[in-house]
Amino acid sequence: MKKALKITGKIFLGLLILIAVFLIVMTVYNQIMLKKEDKLLESYPGERVEVDGHKLNVYVEGEGEQTLVFLPPSADTSPVFTFKPLYTQLSDEYRCAVVERFGYGMSDVIDDDRDFETIL
Repeated sequence: MKKALKITGKIFLGLLILIAVFLIVMTVYNQIMLKKEDKLLESYPGERVEVDGHKLNVYVEGEGEQTLVFLPPSADTSPVFTFKPLYTQLSDEYRCAVVERFGYGMSDVIDDDRDFETIL
C-alpha cells in the first residue's frame, strides 16, 4: 500500500513539474510573440485623429476631389482591411476615407454607451 502511494506521489509530482515547465515555456513564447506583434502594429495603416479626447483611426487613400467615407458595420474588427478591395478600386477617381469606430481596429476603446444614437 505504501509503495503504491509512493508511486502515485512521484507520478503526481512529475505531472506538476511537467505542467510548470509547460507554463514557463508558453509564457516565454507569448512574450516573444507579443514583441513581434508590436512591430506589425507599428505599420498598421491609417492616422490616429483626436475626437473628444480619444484617438480614432482614419485611413485615407486617393486624391480625387470627392471624398467617399466608409463606415463599417458594428462587428467589423478591422474595417481598413475589410474595405480594401473596394477603396483600392475607387481611389483612382475618389479620395476614400475608412473610419474605424471607437473600440475597433486601432481606435481607442472607450467607456461610452454602444447604443444606436452614440454610434452614429
